[in-house]
Amino acid sequence: METPLTIDITNINNGSPGLLHLELPTAMNIQSLPGAGGLQLVFRSEGEIRLVAEIVTADQEILRVAVSETQGGQLRVESTGRSAQYSGVQVRPAPSILASGANMLDVYFLIDATTRQTAPERVGLTSLVGDPAWPALAEKLAAIPGAMASAPVDPASGTPTSGTPPSSTDIRCGIAAFADFDSWTLHPAAPDARMLRPFRAADITTTLSSIPVPNVGDYVDALAEGLDAALHVGWREDARKLLVVLGDSPGHSVLAAVPRHASRNAHLRQAVAGGSLRLADSRIRRRDVHECAEQLHAHGIEIATLFFEDGARSIEMSSAAGQQLVDHTRRQYRELASLPQWAFRIDGSSDLAELGAVLKARPSVIGRGFCPGFAI
Repeated sequence: METPLTIDITNINNGSPGLLHLELPTAMNIQSLPGAGGLQLVFRSEGEIRLVAEIVTADQEILRVAVSETQGGQLRVESTGRSAQYSGVQVRPAPSILASGANMLDVYFLIDATTRQTAPERVGLTSLVGDPAWPALAEKLAAIPGAMASAPVDPASGTPTSGTPPSSTDIRCGIAAFADFDSWTLHPAAPDARMLRPFRAADITTTLSSIPVPNVGDYVDALAEGLDAALHVGWREDARKLLVVLGDSPGHSVLAAVPRHASRNAHLRQAVAGGSLRLADSRIRRRDVHECAEQLHAHGIEIATLFFEDGARSIEMSSAAGQQLVDHTRRQYRELASLPQWAFRIDGSSDLAELGAVLKARPSVIGRGFCPGFAI
């Protein structure tokens, strides 16, 4: 008698994990989850993992997957035009089934306050939070939670028609900024000052506008430390939880390191171009942006990223190395976002009302990385 074989799937109705029984050979249609980077195919016999295969997919792509068994008893997984990578018995974290958050919304802003310079001399340091356009941008950011509230919105502005969040929606917000290890790492420095608090747009604007400008810069910034800190800000279990990351600088990543020949600082370009300096970490890093994003995801915290183009343009135009660094950072911000449509590119003139409207809609389940898909 053949040993029964199953494959892990995600329930399309409620996002819960499930099993699909298979009789070999077989073929099936499997759809990747919203936000996932691929399918994780976990095959089990009598509850024990027999094989784990992973296939890269586009967001919510449907693949035809064929499964058979060789004469030697090995499972074979095939999909036309795709390569399945076998990963032994390693199973990645399950997709996040999100809280409904119908009347509770937690929004946290993580702001890139790092400095950048465009000349060898240590002059002309600029920062997003020191830019003349920052106060107006801060005011637009402060309107996002209200635009996401469960109330009618003005079609022109995307904000609640009353001008304030409805009493039926309990909104809490928090703010932190990350900088460089050569200046300050996180602001506010005290964890208690970074906690979520009842929402008032005026308070959010004031706090954003008062973020201090660092006076020096490291090369790879404290984005990972900011993501880690955002995990511990008092998220409510039953609320919808959203982290908004705004910036233009990369964080430390082992799997996707900053390019060898890229530096944000002009006075390093000559050394980097000569191959004598591998960018860019002047300090040992304890946290990784992608690992931190996975931890946030595991707690049901959604991530939206706002890549600030104004700050990146001067770096991008300065040299090929600058172009390479900006491309890397844009890609990192895209990968951090929970959904492709939540990776925004903005500048000082952007109207963020539409952004709030986009964030208001979301699927009931979101994947990250490789996940069991929907059986279609």
